[in-house]
Amino acid sequence: MGDSEEHVKQVYGSRLKVGSHDDTDGRYLTVQSGNYGVRFETDERKIRTFYAGTFKAIQYMEGYQ
Repeated sequence: MGDSEEHVKQVYGSRLKVGSHDDTDGRYLTVQSGNYGVRFETDERKIRTFYAGTFKAIQYMEGYQ
């Protein structure tokens, strides 16, 4: 954690989808691979947390529902 958004963009390239965070001024950076994915949450352009799992599950608010 603590890497920049820019570094994540360099690693994942065009596979990375960027969206607005629901609760902060940060963003969601999401990568899908088949039925699975990784989602990074940022604030002030830095990775604050990340999680992985089924693509459906990582899109839930707070990572679960």
